[in-house]
Amino acid sequence: MSSVFSFGEVLIDMLPIDNGQFSPMAGGAPANVAVAVAKLGGNSFFIGGISNDNLGQFLQQQLTANNVDINYSALKANKTALVLVTLDQDGERSFEFYRDDTADLAYTETDLASVQWQQDGILHLCSNTLCTEQQHQLSVAALESAKSNNMSICLDVNLRLNLWPEQEIAHLPKRIEQVFGYTDIIKLSQEELEWLASSKQVNSEQYVNELVQGHCKLVLITDGGNDIKAITKHQQQSITPPTRKAVDTTGAGDSFIGGFLYQLASKTSGQTRQAVFSSPLLIEEFVKFASLCGAHTVTSKGAFAAMPTKADLGLET
Repeated sequence: MSSVFSFGEVLIDMLPIDNGQFSPMAGGAPANVAVAVAKLGGNSFFIGGISNDNLGQFLQQQLTANNVDINYSALKANKTALVLVTLDQDGERSFEFYRDDTADLAYTETDLASVQWQQDGILHLCSNTLCTEQQHQLSVAALESAKSNNMSICLDVNLRLNLWPEQEIAHLPKRIEQVFGYTDIIKLSQEELEWLASSKQVNSEQYVNELVQGHCKLVLITDGGNDIKAITKHQQQSITPPTRKAVDTTGAGDSFIGGFLYQLASKTSGQTRQAVFSSPLLIEEFVKFASLCGAHTVTSKGAFAAMPTKADLGLET
């Protein structure tokens, strides 16, 4: 089985509970993906800065308790990042970030040099590591190292515009497009697709066509409970996700892409992985499994705790 390396932030989600109170839970999109892969039985690594404050120690414990390897992470004196999550009546979220000089932003190229990349493994990241020039360059360095080891690259666009410093948002489309040049799998929501297409003054169809005519092998577009679109250079598929009553959608997209990457890591190697991108049957199989993972996650609060095991999905353990 190939290993999945998730690069980026781990932080505290402050989730609403009764009487206007908030409860701290482990989160952060790349960390969620790392946990999703590990809970399904995959070989999962988290790469990033983790605070040595009390909250950071809690995050370390949560990652290791869920069988995520954090040996390539780095402990930092900086504080832990926080995000205040509010939920509407349908379980949909809005976010307020507290991420100034936090541990996740303190990870350096010296820290990155300790990573022992796995030949033919998978590197996953999100756009949240592109929101400063320093972190963008660090992300590119990680991509270069991964590519030199023949690893597959997955990017979840995961736009959080209020996470970006105001003066940096103008650089967002260009930075994401630079990362697209390394990326084999791109996952984004319909809303994110429309935002990026608008920033380039093209329509959504043209934008996706440019992606699959470039380096990207597969684009996965989610749209809430609507059909998931899987698009390659030669074909487009629509896969209907299962319906569940949403309690909290936090981590659902991370659970989805984690499930997809678990399938890719457990059922392919570097030599056979390319065959997936030209097989409608395999793409449909992997996306259906991933959508089961995402659907399970919305049925309970939190991120790490809501990620399913195979037993949760009614599959073999």
